[in-house]
Amino acid sequence: MARFVALCAVSLALLWAPAALAGGGSSVSGYGGVAGSVQSKVTKGDATAAVKAKGSLPFTGFQLGLAFAGGLVLVGLGGTLRRVTRQKN
Repeated sequence: MARFVALCAVSLALLWAPAALAGGGSSVSGYGGVAGSVQSKVTKGDATAAVKAKGSLPFTGFQLGLAFAGGLVLVGLGGTLRRVTRQKN
C-alpha cells in the first residue's frame, strides 16, 4: 500500500512539474529577440521572400531512399533472426 501511495505521489508531481516549470517565462528570453520581430512581419503579411512556387514541395534534405533501404535491412534482419531462432521439431 505504501508503494502505491508513493507511486501516486510521484505521478502527480511529474504531471504538475511541466506547468510549474513553464511559468518562468523563458520563452520570452529565448524567442523575444529577432524572432519576435520576424514573426510580427510574417503575421502582417510583409514577408515577400517567403513566396512558394506553386506545385512544388520544399527541399528538406531528407534522404528518403536511405530511410527506405534502412527499413528493408531491418525487415530482412527480423526475418533472418526469426528463421535462425526457430525451433526444429
